[in-house]
Amino acid sequence: MNKLISIFASAYAATTSIILVVVVTLAAELSAPFKAWLAGFTGHHWVTKSWVALVAYILVFGYLKLTVKSAAESQTRASIFRLEMATVLGFVIILGFYLYEFFKH
Repeated sequence: MNKLISIFASAYAATTSIILVVVVTLAAELSAPFKAWLAGFTGHHWVTKSWVALVAYILVFGYLKLTVKSAAESQTRASIFRLEMATVLGFVIILGFYLYEFFKH
């Protein structure tokens, strides 16, 4: 079942990364100083967000891979479902935000 633990941990790590990217993207668009602060690390806020997402994924995956002793197939399927929902909701939230910003002017 080691394979299920890896899938479970990866799905949770990816979900965490998606949520983090959505939150940081919205925060950066609403706060110019925050966007500039992000850009200060790598030269561009997008690159910094990518690094933050990668680090978050690695940390969450590593933590879960080391601490979760077993993952049932039902738990793994649930974590994949949450990943799918986070992906769709993240897309809708960011698209909705940018559409709102575009049409409000």
